[in-house]
Amino acid sequence: MSADVLIREDTDLSLLDFEGVDCILVDEVQFMSPSIIEQLRSISIEKGIPVLCYGLRTDFRSHLFEGTKRLMELADSIEEIKATCHFCNRKSIMNLKHVNGEAVVDGPTIQMGAEETFLPACYNCYHEQLVSVARR
Repeated sequence: MSADVLIREDTDLSLLDFEGVDCILVDEVQFMSPSIIEQLRSISIEKGIPVLCYGLRTDFRSHLFEGTKRLMELADSIEEIKATCHFCNRKSIMNLKHVNGEAVVDGPTIQMGAEETFLPACYNCYHEQLVSVARR
């Protein structure tokens, strides 16, 4: 995978040259800071460049990511991309974190993992997985 620009929390997007750019695509937007989201919004207005962002709404504790929260406050439109629950095939709306095969709600919110660490889940399965671990 390649990227034209990698953004850190302290990146100043106004220093970048957007001449000839037709569209800005942002993946993993949940990891962006609110200030980066605000800069992207300004670019979309001042330069007339559409900004398309993809990312998660909530973390594994069901709390909005800060970047996602700010994006939802400023976005012209939000379209949901549907995912399927890992456990029952219903629509997933949660991210369930597994450590050593068990569901958890502790540890760092931002952790680079693989599919076996964070699993998509419907709310019923999310709750059921956490309750079954709590009963042990």
